[in-house]
Amino acid sequence: MEVSSNSAPLYSKTIFLDSNYIIFLSLFIELCIEIKEDPAIPSILESKTLAAHGLKRKMLEIDRLKDGKKLFGYLVTEARKGSEIISSRFCELEFLNLLLERRADKNLLTAGVPFRLRSKKHVLLYLNSLEPTDYTEVTHEYEQLKDKLAEYRIGIKILEDTDDYQSQVIETTKIVMGNIWKRNIEGGNNGD
Repeated sequence: MEVSSNSAPLYSKTIFLDSNYIIFLSLFIELCIEIKEDPAIPSILESKTLAAHGLKRKMLEIDRLKDGKKLFGYLVTEARKGSEIISSRFCELEFLNLLLERRADKNLLTAGVPFRLRSKKHVLLYLNSLEPTDYTEVTHEYEQLKDKLAEYRIGIKILEDTDDYQSQVIETTKIVMGNIWKRNIEGGNNGD
């Protein structure tokens, strides 16, 4: 990063969060909200902290929570530096779809639907398992995540909501296509 004479950065870093990162972050923040603890506490995922709240988590879940905690710490640091944090509408929708899938799975499991039917993810079965309150609760969960992140000055902008979105896509495409074309010409790639 270039620095001007008064030590202020000339440009800020842009961090793109794909749906996996949003999911990991969400799992971590969801846990912090559930146990009413500050996500910035270093010992938040230690077994004694979880045990104090009557919780025990499986190793796979702990790994995802650690990924979310690490990402949270990184975003807090970068937000303080003025970095821009963005995602795309597709990633946002994929995240919301995951939240709905979790609700549908829970509803179907509670209703006694066998695993072989749940695992095939029949669309009508899933859609019929969701109640209007499920959509409301998922929306609330997403808003809670954004509100909790905002407490730490972390705002996730949606790329498509920017004023200059179309020209950004065109310029990025030119750069990517130019690099692909250049690589093919210089590398002698015959389309293999």
